[in-house]
Amino acid sequence: MADSSRVTELIRTIASDPALRDRLANANADERAAALDELGFGDVTPADVAANAGQFLPSATEVVDEAELEAVAGGGDTVTTATTTTTVTAAASAAAAT
Repeated sequence: MADSSRVTELIRTIASDPALRDRLANANADERAAALDELGFGDVTPADVAANAGQFLPSATEVVDEAELEAVAGGGDTVTTATTTTTVTAAASAAAAT
């Protein structure tokens, strides 16, 4: 397993080179492996990237006020809840009918 610094280096290399991104995107699995080996990243596996993916995702933090929290927890407006449920049910029924 490659350490996280190797994964970071690989991600930065791919991110900074549009031609490389295109090459990898249009390659089959064997061609991608050969290209990464050619670049010196043959030791980085898809599992290594997946294990380190969290460091590349933006962290989302949102402050929720009491009214929003109450609505999410089920204490919201019944009319809105009934309308939303009806809309979702109708959409699901239409999708199932197709």
